Amino acid sequence: MPNAPWSVTTSSATGFDVSIHVTLGQEAKIVRARVTLYEPEVGTRGLLWLSQDRPDAEEALPRLGAGPGSFIDVPLEVNRAPLDPQRSIRFSVASVNGDAFTRSLTGRTLEIEGRLAGDTVLWQRHPSMPLAATMPMTRSGNTTSRPLESRDLAPFKLTATPADPSNGFCKLATLEYGSQNPFPKVTAGAGPTQLRRHDSWLWGGDTPNQGIAFAVLGVPGVELVPKPAGGWKELLVAGRYDLPALDEAFATARIVGERPDPSAVVAEPIATALDFDAMEDFWHRQSQRHELTRVQDSYLFEFKDPPSANVDVKALVAPATWSVNCGFEVPAEPPASLPYGQLLFRDKPSFGDKALLPKKTSPLSAKGTS
Repeated sequence: MPNAPWSVTTSSATGFDVSIHVTLGQEAKIVRARVTLYEPEVGTRGLLWLSQDRPDAEEALPRLGAGPGSFIDVPLEVNRAPLDPQRSIRFSVASVNGDAFTRSLTGRTLEIEGRLAGDTVLWQRHPSMPLAATMPMTRSGNTTSRPLESRDLAPFKLTATPADPSNGFCKLATLEYGSQNPFPKVTAGAGPTQLRRHDSWLWGGDTPNQGIAFAVLGVPGVELVPKPAGGWKELLVAGRYDLPALDEAFATARIVGERPDPSAVVAEPIATALDFDAMEDFWHRQSQRHELTRVQDSYLFEFKDPPSANVDVKALVAPATWSVNCGFEVPAEPPASLPYGQLLFRDKPSFGDKALLPKKTSPLSAKGTS
């Protein structure tokens, strides 16, 4: 790709073959040409973004905010070169093919392998929707107002079986580079089925009115959490009458004029991905703070599968109850559609302009009266 923000270079080959196919005539024309390199050293710059940042209280994960300024050269292994026993991770390609005329990389699959030591955590954002955790789960400090880069990342435990038991290396991720997009599509391990959401994060939906979910920023009132297994491919959705994106503001609000006594403030340990025990304790504290935002009967419907189904509206005009068919449509990956999703109401009410109201033909009953 001529304008791609990355490059792949080869050097130090032990030999090469060149074949050129031409058509003869008044002017010879090259139809195709092929160069094969034997045992080359392959490296890339920009194909992988490796953060050189150290996690701290303001960002528990390494930052990628430096962007291209953090590019470093990464060696690639071709055809599974002999394993260096000192390494714990390697990047490999089965082959590297290129088109000299379009300057595009046609062999575009890159595998990342490593030795799993204990729990290996993959932090991943939804592939299409803009989301934000209802509380900042990767910032234990409160000395900055800069945007939290990792607010849309969810932690998943990666389980994998070593491809070669003799060295213990497992496939951690596969990166696929398309011809129209300089940024890769990432598949964890051998697929999403190897991902399980981290059980120390107190997920919304496990207990009514408790837990941390992800607010769908493009659809007011909608929360999402991944199911226990399957990564972001398997979702649970809930609908609220209020705005989940405001939960943090209410959870951290102080009484006007109130100033905490400095001697009574207990310093909390800095929680980063380098100390997961501290990270898990911080998640529990954030969940407890989040409970301060909870109000009774704030949910139109509790966490369920996204497809439309009948749900009981119980709290809008209590104690009256009626059913409405609603669901959430997960968007296709861009550019097939806008990445926001839709909250759908299948029933068309006979009066008013709100699908949450009962149909006129169904009398609204409460305590035996209509």
